[in-house]
Amino acid sequence: MTTMSRARVVMIATSLAVAIAACGLPNDSAPRPLANDAIPFDLLASNTTVPPATGAGPVTVTLFFLNAQNVLQEVARQVDNSTPTAVMTALLSGPLPEDGEVRSAIPPGTRLVDAPRDDNILIIVLSGEILTQQGPDLKVSVAQLVLTATRIQNVGGVRFKVEGDDKFLFVPTDTGSSDQPVYPIDYASVRPQS
Repeated sequence: MTTMSRARVVMIATSLAVAIAACGLPNDSAPRPLANDAIPFDLLASNTTVPPATGAGPVTVTLFFLNAQNVLQEVARQVDNSTPTAVMTALLSGPLPEDGEVRSAIPPGTRLVDAPRDDNILIIVLSGEILTQQGPDLKVSVAQLVLTATRIQNVGGVRFKVEGDDKFLFVPTDTGSSDQPVYPIDYASVRPQS
C-alpha cells in the first residue's frame, strides 16, 4: 500500500469516526419534555397502579344519580376507600337522604359481583337484576355506572358482564349498542352539561 493510499484510508476512517460520534444523543444539562407525538403510544396509556388503601379514614368519591330532569347529577359520597369495589357498591346502594332529590335508575337488588381491571378498562360484573331493564332504561342505568366508574383513578372506560356469563354484555349507548368498552362520551344525552 502506498503512502498516498494509507493517508486516504486514515482520512476516511477519521471522517467516519467523526460522523458516527455526531449521530449520538446530545448531552443535556437537565431533563426536557417530549412532544406527545414523539412518545411511543404505549407510554401514553394511563397507569393502572392503584395506591393501596391506607386505612386513614373515609374518602370522598363522586357518584352519579338521576335528578328530576332525568339528567345524571354528581353526588359526593364518603366511602371507606376509593377502590372500584367500594365506589360501585356505594352507587348500587342507591341515594341517601342527604343526597337531595335524586334517584337511581339501576334496578333494585342489583349487586356488584366483581370489578377487575384490564389496563385502564374496568370490567363491572353485575348480578342478573340488571337484565330486568331494556332499551332507554338500561341505557340510563349503564350511563350511571359508566360516569361513576370513570371518576375512579386510572379508569378510562367500562365493559360489562353479568354473573355466570363469560361473554361481555351488549349495552345501549347514544349511538347503538356495544360489547366493547364504553365511555362517558357515549352517554351525552344524560350526562351533566359542563
